Amino acid sequence: MRAITLSILVCGLMLWTTACNQPKQPPPPAHDPQEAATRALDTLKGLVTTENYKAMGFDSADEVKTAVLADPLSVYHIQLDQLRSFQPGSDPSKLLQDVGQRMYPVTASQQVKSSIVVVKDGDAWKEAKFGGPGLIRALSQARAKDQENSKSSGPYTLLQIPALNMYFLARQADGKLMLVPAIDDPANNFKAGVAVSAEEAMRSLVTAAQQYNGLPE
Repeated sequence: MRAITLSILVCGLMLWTTACNQPKQPPPPAHDPQEAATRALDTLKGLVTTENYKAMGFDSADEVKTAVLADPLSVYHIQLDQLRSFQPGSDPSKLLQDVGQRMYPVTASQQVKSSIVVVKDGDAWKEAKFGGPGLIRALSQARAKDQENSKSSGPYTLLQIPALNMYFLARQADGKLMLVPAIDDPANNFKAGVAVSAEEAMRSLVTAAQQYNGLPE
């Protein structure tokens, strides 16, 4: 049941709209992620309507007109097979794989509302996803709580374990990798916004990976 509950919760957080759903031709690839995100913000403003503004994270269709980009999160993944084979005492940071994505929070009315994901394609960058309001708000709240607790100013990256539907913010502290859970996960003793060392987190994550069979429990 834990796998079902966590999966449903994470799916509810995401609610992405992909670039292929655009009503017009997408902009050309950009030379850097900031340029791609800036173009994508214009696309987002065209995507939000009176019918979908809530699903996209806004309080009204007009609110998106004032939307701006915040600082991005570089996206890293840990693959299931690597997690299963992780040995205690090893460096957990070596599991992180840069997947060539940046997630940009989109703010309006001085609040995080939605997000844009851009992806590297060869030597260029292009828009990939829009929305995910629940996830980006959860990440923003987790970051704010961690900053309040630890007085950390980052920088933060986004760490995803796709097979387990898990999302963390990752940062360094005194030379150690720290993970900040985006949502509560009682089964693994993770609390949203409460940082745990990657070494400690791996004890639960490796067990979860070894027990995972890809099927609902």
